[in-house]
Amino acid sequence: MVRTLMISLWLLLPTSAGAQQPSSRSMDDLNWKEFQQLVPAKIKTVILTVGTLEAHGFINNGADNTVPVAIANAIAVDVNALIAPHIPYGVTDILAPYPGSLHIPEDAFEFMSARCWWDWWTTVSGTS
Repeated sequence: MVRTLMISLWLLLPTSAGAQQPSSRSMDDLNWKEFQQLVPAKIKTVILTVGTLEAHGFINNGADNTVPVAIANAIAVDVNALIAPHIPYGVTDILAPYPGSLHIPEDAFEFMSARCWWDWWTTVSGTS
């Protein structure tokens, strides 16, 4: 079964260091013209963070979302990556009985994750 707290980091091709930094590493913050200038000419790596909302006892239910996003923000410049929009749903059926836990079926999670990767790959490689 897919563990819901993970960071999927796809390094498609190495890029040159020392290039001018983008205005943001978050794909949410870039407009389409900025994205077009960056990908694939300057950035060929995306970090896709995945988390879940599940009961944790005394800490917040969203801890599995805040941690991977914080890690992605910490490493994006070092690996010359953009950060894709976070996927906040995971396969957490074992915790479904606890209040505040949300989950999606494993096949839906796998489809969504694969589709995100495929869309990024076709953007960088220029294929469809």
